Amino acid sequence: MNQHLDTKMRWGRFITMAAYAALLLQFTILNVSEDTGSITRWVMQCLPLLLVLPGIIAQRHKSYSWLCFILLMYFTAYVVEIGSPLFTWTDATALSFTVVMFVGAMLTSRWIQHLQYQRALAAYKAAKAQNPTQL
Repeated sequence: MNQHLDTKMRWGRFITMAAYAALLLQFTILNVSEDTGSITRWVMQCLPLLLVLPGIIAQRHKSYSWLCFILLMYFTAYVVEIGSPLFTWTDATALSFTVVMFVGAMLTSRWIQHLQYQRALAAYKAAKAQNPTQL
């Protein structure tokens, strides 16, 4: 069971990080290539995502959960943009990256929690087997 859960967690983490990198790359390319792009706009677009990066690298399930909350802001903004007359293809790709990242982060957060629970339970059972009177 642990091996299967570990494999799912690795795939979820890979999918989340791929969509994460793709969205940051899209923000960077658009701010460099467009006339309306600026460093201020790039910081405003990327900063919320970068806030949880240390926790995601450390594989903390709470950071993945916070990433999901942050992504709701992006999701809302891109759904509004897609419905407007100023719609561009970059809005659709950013929405796609956001949805993929949300699903990946949500599942990864859950799988990390399950994996930590199983490891703690195994350690408890091992300690109990060694000294059943103290636990």
